[in-house]
Amino acid sequence: MNWQLKSLFITILFSCLQIIGAQEQSKSSDTEDLEEADLLDDMEDPFNTDSDKETVSEIPDNQESTAQEGSEYKEPIIQFRGNTSAQFSFIPQSDSNSRDTGRGTATLNLVMQAKPWSLLRLFCDITGKYKLSADSENALNTGFEIVCNQVGLSLRPVDQLNITLGKERRIFAPGLFVYPSEFIMIEGNLPGLENQLLGIWLLRCSYETPWLTIDTMLLPFTRVDEYGLPDLEAFNPDEIGVAGRLLWVLNGIDIGITIGYLDTTLKAGCSFSTYIVSRLELHGELGYTLEDEHLLDIALNYLLESGASALLIASLQSLQSDFQQREHVLSALLGLRWQIIDEIMISLEGYYNGNGLTAHEFEVFSAFPSIDVVSQGFFNVPNSSNIFIRRVFVIGQANFQEIYDLFNIQLTAIIGLEDGACLGLVRSEWLASSHSTLSITIMGFYNPPEGQYFMRPYDWQLTGAWKISF
Repeated sequence: MNWQLKSLFITILFSCLQIIGAQEQSKSSDTEDLEEADLLDDMEDPFNTDSDKETVSEIPDNQESTAQEGSEYKEPIIQFRGNTSAQFSFIPQSDSNSRDTGRGTATLNLVMQAKPWSLLRLFCDITGKYKLSADSENALNTGFEIVCNQVGLSLRPVDQLNITLGKERRIFAPGLFVYPSEFIMIEGNLPGLENQLLGIWLLRCSYETPWLTIDTMLLPFTRVDEYGLPDLEAFNPDEIGVAGRLLWVLNGIDIGITIGYLDTTLKAGCSFSTYIVSRLELHGELGYTLEDEHLLDIALNYLLESGASALLIASLQSLQSDFQQREHVLSALLGLRWQIIDEIMISLEGYYNGNGLTAHEFEVFSAFPSIDVVSQGFFNVPNSSNIFIRRVFVIGQANFQEIYDLFNIQLTAIIGLEDGACLGLVRSEWLASSHSTLSITIMGFYNPPEGQYFMRPYDWQLTGAWKISF
C-alpha cells in the first residue's frame, strides 16, 4: 500500500468522525459531561492478568465524583502511584544430568499523571527491573533494565473529542488473554506470570460518547529499542501504519470493529460481548490478515538475527516448500463467562488459530534435526503469543475471589485438541494487607507423544511474588 492509499484511508476515517460529530452536536445539551477516570486507580499490575486491557492515558467514564455532596472537588495537578515487587521462579530439570535452575526479578513500576491545564493531561508509566538468573551450570547472570511502557499527552478540547500523542496501551477485546480481533497490541498476559505492559507509539484522535467511540490512529514506530523508545535506526517509512476503530454499545451488545494497515499488510478484526441471561456473558472475536508470517519465518528471522551458521539457516530454508503461504488468514474465538456468585466466575473459550501449523507442517518442523536451537528464539519464555503452535484449542479458567476475605485462587488450562497437549496454571494470592499481596503460581506442561509442547523450556515451574503498592 502506497502513501496515496494511506492518505485516502486516513481521510475517510476523519470524514466519518466529522459526520457523526456534527450529528451529535445537535443533541449535546442532552448528553452528560464525561468525567475522566483516575488512571492511578487503573494502573497496570505486573502480576494481574486483567491489567493488560487498561491504559494510563485518560478513559472517559461516568464515574461519580469522590467529593462530598454540595462541595467542589478539585483534582490535584500532579498525581502518582507505583508498586514494587519481587518475583522468584524455581525451574526443575527433567534431565538427571542437568541442574535445577532459577531466576528472580525485582521490579519498580511508577505511574504519573499531571494536569497543568483543564484540557491537557500528561501521563507516564515506567518500569525498572533487576534480573538475576542461575543456569544449569550454576552460573549467575544479572542485569538491569528500564523500560518506558506508556508516555504522552492527552488533549480534550471538547467533551467528545480526545487527541492523544505518545505511547499508549489500550485493549478492548473480550478474550481472556488471546485476542484474534486485536492486531495493534497483540500480546496478552498469562495468569501469574510477569505481564506485558508495553504500549505502542501512536497519534490517536477519538470521538467519544457513553455509547460510541471512534478512533483514528497513526502508528509511526512499530519497532522499538530495549528501552521501549522508537528504534530510529530501523525506521522504515513503508512500515508506518494507520488504523481505525469503532466501539459501539447497541441494545446491550458491546461491538468492536477495527481495520488498518500495519506491518506492511491489511488487517481487520471485530468482536462482540453481551449477556445472554443474568450473570452469563457470551463473547466472540474474529481476526483477518491479508498476509502473515508462519512459524518457519519466525524461526528463520531469529537465526538470522542471532548470527547462526549459514548451513543451519540453509537447512531450515529448505523446508519452506512444505509450508503453505499465509494469505487471507482468519482466526476466531468464541467464549462464555458465568458469574456463578459474586466470588466465583467460570470462563470457557474455543480458539481457532488460523496462523497455526497444519498437521503436515508440524510433522516436518518437529523433525528438523536442530529444532532445539531454532525453538530458543520464540519459546524460551512462554507467553500468549507463542504457546498456540497448532490450530484448535480450548481455554478454561476458574476464578475464586476473596475466599475468607483474604485469598484469591485462579485455575487456567489451555488444551490443544489436535494432539492433547496441555498447559496448566494454578495461581493463589494472599491479600496480606490493603497494599501488600503475596502470590504463588505453578505452571506445568503435559506433552503427549508428538505433542506441540516438545519445545517447552521446562516441564513445570514454581513462581512466588510479593507486591507492595504505594
